Amino acid sequence: MADYDIRTLPAGDDLTEELAGWRRACALGFLGPEDDDGHLELWNRLRVADAMTLVGAYPEHPLPGLPPQVPVATYGAFTKTLNTGGHLEPIHLITDVTVRPTHRRRGLLRAMMTADLREAAAAGLPLAALTASEATIYGRFGFASATFRQAIELDTRRTGLPAPAASRVEIVDAGSAAPLLREAFGRFHAASRGSIDRPAYYDLHLTGRWDGQTRAPNPGVRVAVHYADDDRPDGHLVYTIDEKAATAVVRDLVAADPAVELALWHFVASIDLVRTVTCRSLGPASPLRWALADSRALTTTGCADFIWLRVLDVVRALEVRGWDAAGTVEFAVTDPLGHAAGSWRLDIGDDGAQVTPIASADLTISERALAAMYLGATDARVLAASGLITGPAGRVAELGRLFRTDIPAHCLTGF
Repeated sequence: MADYDIRTLPAGDDLTEELAGWRRACALGFLGPEDDDGHLELWNRLRVADAMTLVGAYPEHPLPGLPPQVPVATYGAFTKTLNTGGHLEPIHLITDVTVRPTHRRRGLLRAMMTADLREAAAAGLPLAALTASEATIYGRFGFASATFRQAIELDTRRTGLPAPAASRVEIVDAGSAAPLLREAFGRFHAASRGSIDRPAYYDLHLTGRWDGQTRAPNPGVRVAVHYADDDRPDGHLVYTIDEKAATAVVRDLVAADPAVELALWHFVASIDLVRTVTCRSLGPASPLRWALADSRALTTTGCADFIWLRVLDVVRALEVRGWDAAGTVEFAVTDPLGHAAGSWRLDIGDDGAQVTPIASADLTISERALAAMYLGATDARVLAASGLITGPAGRVAELGRLFRTDIPAHCLTGF
């Protein structure tokens, strides 16, 4: 675009001056301190491990004081997998999106985002996802909230959680726990609709070797692992202790099986001198509240959107989705960017879904509505009430029935 050179940075392993400048701009955009040499090297290793693509917007004629290697807008992307309901599908993940305050309202984000989504679609990726610092930005690009997370506080003096039978939970050495954590998460990821595979920095973050907020190792990180009958990890709990507040702070609790989850909750609620446990990502289908002797021992302290989704290829996205109901529905999708636009017939049977283009349909949904329904987080009738779906009430209800899931989507991966 005029006055700016928007370019993709080289993908090599070396930490170049241009890469350091991009990282400097990203830190400025997120109001954080600049990295020292050690943190730059660490960031670069993680970038390489995740095969991230980095894009920057550079003024064609930078003013004095603005180094030419430092962009005024940044954009990052990489590929992991999403559990679409029993199937792991490659997904395009977007991160580190910033625009310098002095260069907003100039179309930089739109130019980077539309080009990137176009390239992802051309590469055959049917879905894109991000986490949003600001909720007003990404709807205009077709993204919608698709998973949510609940923050809770648990009063350990009132839980009355029964001791799990024949359950094995062990505190392990945090510094060497990464392989165990990866294995436990792998079980959760394979079993949980909405789960996204984790970027490389999780190994460091969960084991206390590096903390993104303090920008230093965190020796207070503790790790407990739940072991299955075959002595392999099938769940884990990562936590710290705030001694002054007598609180255990759960950083990560992963379990594909409800019994394993309850065993980990029993463990953390039974730690001596701990009066409260906090967690910011209790699953929507967690059995914890119902297992408590006093359900009011658990207090919800917050609820927020987490993963925002965007459909790039309707046929592929719907055909790899897991379905909990059978039936047929026809609908049209409106999409200003064109990726999901069209009219479709969705047939769901015992062998999964088949999507066929059709000429037209009297049920119309926006690309945002399709994204919001994709993982089952929002009902079609709610979206119709909001104006994102239009059509006969009976067809809206049928659409909602087909997209409804038996178990809510749950994601434990930020990026």
